[in-house]
Amino acid sequence: MKLRALIGRIAAVVLVLALAGGGVYLFMTQPAKAPAAPPAPPPPQVGVAELKAADVALPLEFSGRVAGFRVVEIRAQVSGVLLKREYLESSTSARSCSASTPGPTKRRSPERPPRQRRPRRR
Repeated sequence: MKLRALIGRIAAVVLVLALAGGGVYLFMTQPAKAPAAPPAPPPPQVGVAELKAADVALPLEFSGRVAGFRVVEIRAQVSGVLLKREYLESSTSARSCSASTPGPTKRRSPERPPRQRRPRRR
């Protein structure tokens, strides 16, 4: 009887192992299922416009800043106060015209003669 009980237990263990192995085999050999894709969105709404040929005015108004191409700075080259300006703002003048009349200046001491201006190179 002991032998029969032992054979029965071995058979039961083999049967359980066979069933477990078959389940694992079936699980591993099944193809993987792709996840469900979300449904496609509906087509976008579009409008329809009718084209007509027509003349269109082209406006030529621009905004911006204007700068002069020739800028001249007028500075006094003598010490003292200017008595009179002999030019007008935003006007042209001759090259030999003096721009201003200076007031009285300090006199230099006799031991220091006034500086000589260098002639301009042209």
